[in-house]
Amino acid sequence: MSAHEGYSAITAAMAEHFTVLDYDHRGYGQSDRPAGQTYGLDLWVDDLAALLHVLGIPKIHVHGGSMGGFIATRFAARYPERVEKLVIGGAVAKCDRMSRTQFFIWKAISEAYGVESEELALHLTTHAFSRTYLDSLGDTAVDEMREVTARNVTRTSLQPHAT
Repeated sequence: MSAHEGYSAITAAMAEHFTVLDYDHRGYGQSDRPAGQTYGLDLWVDDLAALLHVLGIPKIHVHGGSMGGFIATRFAARYPERVEKLVIGGAVAKCDRMSRTQFFIWKAISEAYGVESEELALHLTTHAFSRTYLDSLGDTAVDEMREVTARNVTRTSLQPHAT
């Protein structure tokens, strides 16, 4: 739910070895979210291909985490000639019962307490980070999760995506 910001901790390390292109796909993170627009994997995959075309980048190493893992996988399947290497992290292969249950829980917590609630932020941080990493972040983790979730999540984005 944190868009490109969620990977800022690894961006600097990756930038030591690669040219890194961090972006938020359409309707997510800091990108525009026009009313009435329908979003989905095919749109995001084609947007990535168009972005690379405009930037003149013929082939890339693709890293996708969480929902970005779905996009990266579909991009590699649709445009294999554009992918040098593919790295997927924190993503599921399909929205199985466990994934759908998790979406249901996120939605229920957000409806009961609100998208900006401490309850939702606590749940998300304890599922997004390891114990050691969460302990190293201290009290700021929940506040930052609240801020990022409020900015990136809408009621309709809490629906599970068919993959």
